[in-house]
Amino acid sequence: MDKRLEEFQQLLNELSVKGKDAPLELLLRQMDADQARCLRLCAIPHEFDMWILRALAPD
Repeated sequence: MDKRLEEFQQLLNELSVKGKDAPLELLLRQMDADQARCLRLCAIPHEFDMWILRALAPD
């Protein structure tokens, strides 16, 4: 079997275990690492603006 297909099937299996969080996990995996980190930080307060984001990730 093609290696890419095997990797895709493995990804689907991993995500199916995560249940309702799977779509978010898939999105985060496709994002740049810094952007994904910021999005994860924004989930802490659930609502955010530029000031809160700067407090969460001053760098």
